[in-house]
Amino acid sequence: MATLTIDIRHPDTEDASALSEVFVSAWDEAYRGIIPDVDLRRIASRRGPEYWTHVAQNAARQVLVLSLDGAARGYVTFGHNRHDRIPAQGEVYELYVDPVCQGAGLGRRLFDAARQRLAARRSKGLVIWALAGNDRADGFYRSCGGHVAGEDRIRFFGRNYRRIAYLWR
Repeated sequence: MATLTIDIRHPDTEDASALSEVFVSAWDEAYRGIIPDVDLRRIASRRGPEYWTHVAQNAARQVLVLSLDGAARGYVTFGHNRHDRIPAQGEVYELYVDPVCQGAGLGRRLFDAARQRLAARRSKGLVIWALAGNDRADGFYRSCGGHVAGEDRIRFFGRNYRRIAYLWR
């Protein structure tokens, strides 16, 4: 019987192509039907391997990669809360898992790892934002204990979208 190695670690430059693929496939899965396809492609073009190489070289302390047998299959980015209206010091900016791997508890592992890192920095509370209509994210964040704490609007390529804030205290 084969054993699958699951690791959560900081990114390295060899992860760049895989992280780019995770981003594109996860955004496509999460936002098709919410964001027009042309805009999904434009967003994806900004997160190519060059972007992820830069992240690995410069921002690795606020990024964790989930790898399966050494291959990057998900990531989480986190840091200080950027929104004064929500009573939390920490924020998860992005959390994406390759859609092929979703539903196996890997997103929860990434979420928990980011939450532990933020707690180690003495951040009190955590917020995550998701676009309205992303039912999978809504279910996931609620199952992790988050509750809706607010909403606002965000603009991509001339279009406004409603987004929901999920809060953990």
